[in-house]
Amino acid sequence: ILMYAICFKEKKMDEILVNTSSVAKFCGCSVRTIRRAIEKNEMPQPFQTGDGKRPNKTWLKKDLEFFRDTIIKRKKHTPKKYL
Repeated sequence: ILMYAICFKEKKMDEILVNTSSVAKFCGCSVRTIRRAIEKNEMPQPFQTGDGKRPNKTWLKKDLEFFRDTIIKRKKHTPKKYL
């Protein structure tokens, strides 16, 4: 939680992505793709925030720039019948 508070003080709110659906919207893909990328360690690991059974995952936009570019390249090379 402390890292989350420090992150909010240093960064603007629009540079922080709070959940997987906002990350999916930023990258231009589905939530399912984001979940699979997390499982396969293809994207940067999120900050774990919050207490309880389901902690929140947060990312910074600058950390996801490279992952977004790889997703866009992947979409260009897939045949249209699979999209």
